[in-house]
Amino acid sequence: MKRRTWIFTGIIVWLVLVITAIPAVWAMYIVQSAVPGWRADSISGNFWQGRAENSQLNIDGKPLDLGSLQWRLQPLGLLWLRPCVSFTTTLDSQTTQAQACVSLLSQTVTLHDAHVSLNAALLEPWIALQLAGDIDLRIRSLELSDNALSRLDGALQWRRAQAHNSLAWISLGNLQARLSDDQAGGLASQWQDIQASGEEGPVAMDMKVQLPVDGGVIALGNVTPRGSAAPEITQILQTLFESDAKGGYRISWRG
Repeated sequence: MKRRTWIFTGIIVWLVLVITAIPAVWAMYIVQSAVPGWRADSISGNFWQGRAENSQLNIDGKPLDLGSLQWRLQPLGLLWLRPCVSFTTTLDSQTTQAQACVSLLSQTVTLHDAHVSLNAALLEPWIALQLAGDIDLRIRSLELSDNALSRLDGALQWRRAQAHNSLAWISLGNLQARLSDDQAGGLASQWQDIQASGEEGPVAMDMKVQLPVDGGVIALGNVTPRGSAAPEITQILQTLFESDAKGGYRISWRG
């Protein structure tokens, strides 16, 4: 038993020394191989822990700047060809914290305990609308396989939500969404309004929004303007959707 213990300890020490000596750019190479849209530069440190001055994630051909990146590798996962890394990114008030694992055999990427804080305006390239407000995203688990979403469990809050209709900013109050996969490689979400400081927002919302893997948007649900809603909200809803007997509007949109 003592001999086996010494052998095992020697292997672990050797592995630690080897990992420490490997340059940090190798770690970025593994990440970029598993996540083709990921980019980082000005890299320093080693495979075990390091830093990149700038990092970026390309989503549907559009770049999302993440700022400086710091990571720390959990080396025991290498024994099972599934290394995991804890990382943080910082860009002004925009922050990301998460733990990611990459299967070197299946090229599957998993994300755990992720927390993302950002301004809604950063999403404009994918939404095609001017947005404002603070977004707080928490992901319990996410899995990407063959660059498609295979599992998602998360939640999102959009505080002081606003959208611009090309003439003026329209307040939507505070919104929240439950996020999941649609079991077909796409994203599914359930949106509702929430109270802030005991006050109701300008709209009551209960709506499902789906982003299929092949593109487009599907929105189904109900939206009811309250007394504090801007007139533009009612005008838009009247133009696009049918009203019900309770003053709300049934949303059915596929685009």
